[in-house]
Amino acid sequence: MEDRHYGQLQIIAVGVAPAQRRFLSDVLSENGYGLTFFEEGETALERMRKQQQADLIIVERELPGMTGVEVCRRIREWHTLLELPILLLASPGSSDHAVAAGEAGANDFMILPADASELRVRVRTLLRIKRSGDERIREELGFMQAQLKPHFLFNALNSIAALSKFHPDEVTALLADFGHYLRESFHFNLSEPLIPFERELRLVRSYLRIEKVRFAERLTYDIELDTEEHFRIPPLTVQPLVENAVRHGIM
Repeated sequence: MEDRHYGQLQIIAVGVAPAQRRFLSDVLSENGYGLTFFEEGETALERMRKQQQADLIIVERELPGMTGVEVCRRIREWHTLLELPILLLASPGSSDHAVAAGEAGANDFMILPADASELRVRVRTLLRIKRSGDERIREELGFMQAQLKPHFLFNALNSIAALSKFHPDEVTALLADFGHYLRESFHFNLSEPLIPFERELRLVRSYLRIEKVRFAERLTYDIELDTEEHFRIPPLTVQPLVENAVRHGIM
């Protein structure tokens, strides 16, 4: 059984015929994977946009409406090969499956009807790809957090100390922002490859309010969003960019 320390591995299957659904369920349930089936590609994509977690996508090439190849291409617009592996299932009637899978961004393909042993091996291999990608992200985020926090915390404490001397009435609000910043930054779980964007935005807002106190009229900012907030990103993706922009802009 492939495992991860933050939950059961989840597989989404799109457009799989009833007979193949039973086959997938019988074979993959033995390994303890969670399976979710969707008949149409658009429905599956919509659920994934609404934060349905997945570690592997299994897509049948021929689908009603949106084809499996198009589903793969759409997924690749917001997930890399490492972040979310895709296995493309194809009928034996054509010889261009490898080319189609590669052009669509699928990691691998299988010809139906599939062999149980081969399916287990291919799924296990793709999930290992996913796990290696997650581990790399956690390592990079861990290094980023280690580099990010010490100097900012030092500067924030200096700002609070200075404010307490000259503007003691503003210290309470600044301490609230500082506490919120600490709570949000330490709340990030590096086992989570993605977090809600609104959490990152709250962290950015707290950071900017603290830095505004430190730099006074030297720092002005305005936050404009050209998209909705309801999507997920790797933790500490935006805040370091904002910090670099503030520092380089002022310096």
